[in-house]
Amino acid sequence: MNQIVVHDQIGARKPLRSFVLDWNEGVPCTVRQLIAERVRYEHDRVHAPREALSANEIVNLPNPFRFEALDVDEAIERALAAFRKYRFALFADGRQLADLDATIAIRPQTDVTFVRIIPLKGG
Repeated sequence: MNQIVVHDQIGARKPLRSFVLDWNEGVPCTVRQLIAERVRYEHDRVHAPREALSANEIVNLPNPFRFEALDVDEAIERALAAFRKYRFALFADGRQLADLDATIAIRPQTDVTFVRIIPLKGG
């Protein structure tokens, strides 16, 4: 089993948090699949019973009142649309990936960074 270490970053700031996604060895991974897995992970985490989460995980959950309830497939489609509109960038082992169908070489440990793009004021 290979591990994808996922980092979140806003603009040029240091990464905010990290977590690990397990990936089956020998299974190719595209940007589209990675985004979908990331959304599934977040969706499952947000909708998990609070008893199954640690105190740290509960504190880091997003505010449920700020978000509308989406099923996982709709959330994936929104994330893919945001990627197409350059609302976030994706880097795998230091290489930027801009095509949803690009293949990511998954090693025993692959570092992936999701960078949220912050628009300039007035634009």
